[in-house]
Formats: sequence, structure tokens, C-alpha cells
Amino acid sequence: MPKRSVARPAKERLIHQRGRTTLTSAEVCDIFNIPKATLHYWLKHERIPQPMFNPETRQLLWTQTEIDAIQKFLLRGEN
Repeated sequence: MPKRSVARPAKERLIHQRGRTTLTSAEVCDIFNIPKATLHYWLKHERIPQPMFNPETRQLLWTQTEIDAIQKFLLRGEN
């Protein structure tokens, strides 16, 4: 089975270009080219750090630190 592509090098610029310090789960999935179900599976099984939760919008908010952790997780190949 071929490996999925790892994050685009411009991921840090993506966050700052949008004028925010966090990304939504959909944006993180776009960066890593993974389905949302995979991201939630990794969270459920504690393979990646838990992001912040915004109760008003009911969204997970991912910081650069968490995005870096996902990239390291993918590079280790433990998914």
C-alpha cells in the first residue's frame, strides 16, 4: 500500500495567511490529504494530541504544535 503524502511545506504559512493561529479539522485533513474519519480515529486512539475544542462552534481547533505532532506521527509511519 503506498504511503500517503506528508504535509505540504507551506503549512505554517497557511495558518498565518488566514490571519489565525488555529485551523479546523477540515483544513488539517486538506493539509495531510487524509479523511476526517482517519483524523478522529487517531484522536480516539491517542495517537495524536487532542486539540482545543470551541463549544460555541463545536469545532476542534488545531495549533501549529499539534499540526507538527501529526506530521511527526506520519513520518514515523505508525498509522
